[in-house]
Amino acid sequence: MRITDFQISTLNSLRCVRINEEDSILREVENFSNPQNIQLENTIKGSAFQEDSDGGIAYYVVLSPENDIFAYFSLKCGLLFDKHGDLEIIDSKKKLIQLINKRKLLSERSELADEIKKELDKQIESIKDNLKSWIEIDENDSKHKRVAKTYSGIEICHFCVNENARDKWDALGLPEKNRQGVTIFWNKIVPIVLKIKESVGLEYIYLFAADSSSDEILINYYVDRMNFKRYEDVFAALPVYDFGCTLLCQPVDSLIEASKDFYNDFNPDSDTI
Repeated sequence: MRITDFQISTLNSLRCVRINEEDSILREVENFSNPQNIQLENTIKGSAFQEDSDGGIAYYVVLSPENDIFAYFSLKCGLLFDKHGDLEIIDSKKKLIQLINKRKLLSERSELADEIKKELDKQIESIKDNLKSWIEIDENDSKHKRVAKTYSGIEICHFCVNENARDKWDALGLPEKNRQGVTIFWNKIVPIVLKIKESVGLEYIYLFAADSSSDEILINYYVDRMNFKRYEDVFAALPVYDFGCTLLCQPVDSLIEASKDFYNDFNPDSDTI
């Protein structure tokens, strides 16, 4: 069942502001708690304000009409890439070996036309030159990593709900299936990302999911409720902070339709709100 006008009004009453935008936020973060994610709790109470001021990462808080913090998240520009250039080298080496073996066989058969041998020699030298060039680039250029293709992206660096505000969130009267995290993602984070896309080239939104559970509860939550996916041909530079995490991403262009689906299926069919 589609979201109701009353529910839309309720969500619109929640404010999403930068963490340094209002002085009162510095006091409100002391009431922020998430025992399952102590590191994320410590971030909003510690380094978030300075990092936001420095401009490297933008921190946002989602506030109730009474200025209680429901959640916070942070965004920064990023870069994803396709590393299949490495496969290109492997394939070229395989082809080179095949051509060399074929050339050896032809050498033993003098009756074959010299033109065929010359063409094989030409192909062999071409592959050798390409391999030499690629290897020299990798060996002599310590500032760059050769990849097949790069993709522009926005990374969700932090995303954490305030457990101390659970009761106040429940008091909003929103359906139980749309908890704080998923609702804030579609209602607050996605509009910011789509707004950014109006000004700069932007292909993906992504995050590193820290999920050590055997059944990947958190990863499945991101996949099932927020439309993220694993991609076999999309990779990211992984900072120490995110070692052991799983890269999840989705095309920004898919957010519009997925957002419509979220609002069109906001309530259970039996809900009469």
